Amino acid sequence: MLLAAVLPLAVYLAVSAEATRHATLGWLETELQDAAAQAAVREAAELARVGRLVQAGTEEAAGLPVAMLCGAVRQLLEAASVPVAAIAVHHGDAVPACGSVGAAQVGAALAAGGAITMAGDAQGGLLLAQAIPVGDGTVAVLTVGLEPAHLPPLGLPLRRDQAGRLLVDPDDGMVLVAMPGHAARAGQGLAMPRLLAALRGGQAGVAQARDAAGGLRLVGHAALPLEAAGIRFAGRAALLIELPYDALLAEADARRRDQLVAAGTLAALGVLIAWLMARRWLMRPLRGEGEEGSGAASHEARALAALRPAGMWLRHQGDLAAVVDAAGEMFLRLDPDLRVTFASPATRALLGYAPAEVEDAELTNEPGWEACLVQIAALRQGEMSPAPSRFMARRRDDGEVALEVRARRLADGGFMLACRDIGVEMALQRALEEAQQGLAALSLTDKPTGLANRKRFDEALAQELGRARRAQEPISLVLLRLEDWPGCAAKLGPQQAEVALQQIGRLLTGVLRRPGDFAARLDEALFAVLLPTTDRIGAQRVAERVREAVAEAWRQLSHAGLAARIGAGSVLPLVDGGDPADGLLALAERALREEEAAHGTALLTPRLVAAGAAAALQAS
Repeated sequence: MLLAAVLPLAVYLAVSAEATRHATLGWLETELQDAAAQAAVREAAELARVGRLVQAGTEEAAGLPVAMLCGAVRQLLEAASVPVAAIAVHHGDAVPACGSVGAAQVGAALAAGGAITMAGDAQGGLLLAQAIPVGDGTVAVLTVGLEPAHLPPLGLPLRRDQAGRLLVDPDDGMVLVAMPGHAARAGQGLAMPRLLAALRGGQAGVAQARDAAGGLRLVGHAALPLEAAGIRFAGRAALLIELPYDALLAEADARRRDQLVAAGTLAALGVLIAWLMARRWLMRPLRGEGEEGSGAASHEARALAALRPAGMWLRHQGDLAAVVDAAGEMFLRLDPDLRVTFASPATRALLGYAPAEVEDAELTNEPGWEACLVQIAALRQGEMSPAPSRFMARRRDDGEVALEVRARRLADGGFMLACRDIGVEMALQRALEEAQQGLAALSLTDKPTGLANRKRFDEALAQELGRARRAQEPISLVLLRLEDWPGCAAKLGPQQAEVALQQIGRLLTGVLRRPGDFAARLDEALFAVLLPTTDRIGAQRVAERVREAVAEAWRQLSHAGLAARIGAGSVLPLVDGGDPADGLLALAERALREEEAAHGTALLTPRLVAAGAAAALQAS
């Protein structure tokens, strides 16, 4: 009853303290700083994706006449589903070939050369501009205006409809793009010198500012890591998230009031339940006295009523004894000194002793029962239900039996042991585990080579790429392809072809030096070696060892007709770069295609790219 009344009050106090903490300025600043840092990483990845499309458009439009540039670039961007607000091409001082957005960025784009420049425009949103060499030997400037909808959503902890987001150039304080409801600020300067100084130094944090009406606003800021995006930008950019402090406090107070109302209702309900339980407990003795005084029971009836519980107990004991005698489990009753005072008939079947022969035996002198003594010690220390003990007990015929013993403490300080034979159960469990292990190994192993198959390789690749992404470590992949393997296998015959595959499996396993390295057969003629925490230099060394091992194996087996190509690739997965598995495979396969066979081996052409470049690699 006390618990039913006190527990809701404790919940009320805990909810009140947590709601008050979430309404403080320090908590709001910490959450805003984390949200700005995470949003800056996502924003940089999105700008890198659009920048790659702009570069692809400039490469495709290079050399075309000025009149055809807009159509070619627009077709490329529409196929990529980019929210483009405007496209313009400016050619020198003449009338623009198409559009007029971003005309002020022509000089900056020409000065930047092959780099991409960024600017803001109230109508076109964020502007990306890059110079393009055209067909007549001159240079034009392609300007693409992106709608503010291309920005990824903010990951704020609470729903805040009044949040504003600005993309700012920290060098001159110019607002590149602003949303939502702040589009008019695009192209204007930012009058916050201390904040701009922090952004130029690459610092992230939270600052306080006043709006035009004098209201306090919190500004979370973080620099966009454009240098890690793989695209050359002419300038820098930073992300600002503005939140009205008064509105945040009002929302936090409303949430706190709702939580306090719910906790108060729970507390009132608990007090009501406790009162009802106390009332029933207090009324029970009074109800018993009324029933006793209502009739004039005779002396014999009272005597029979007093003896009735004893008779029920005796019948209960007789029923329990019958159950114990018929049970297949062995029951042992111990006194506080661990001396056996009772043994059930099942003792003969489990240990080979008659029950009378087991009585008066001391459990501490019996070999093999040490695990049961540990369980009894736990009961003596106050543990209510310790885990059952399993051990091998010696039988009368010097054999052994596997027992599972559950011990319970009795009211007189003794113990009751329930023992059952688990030999068949343990044997079945071992057989099941061995069968499961065998099936698992068969389903993940390539039978001819003994290497892992494609299913096991995909699982290991996903696991190692996830670990590399979290630790920001490189990972490499070496591919080996047998040239014209079906034709060579037909010439060698089934037996020699199987010997060659077994030799490849052994040599790939032999070149692995570290526990984390992994070799697999991906298809009939393609083999892979996965190298976690290995850069392109380490991958090149492993590929050279594979090349030498293959050459030596062909020389020993006299397989002059066999030829192999070897290629490798290395990636450094980004935190938000998506799944880089396809990128790593595409990079290694591209290196494999670029190689030239030489005496049954091939040269290595590794490349180091970011995981986010998987789509570009596949497209190429």
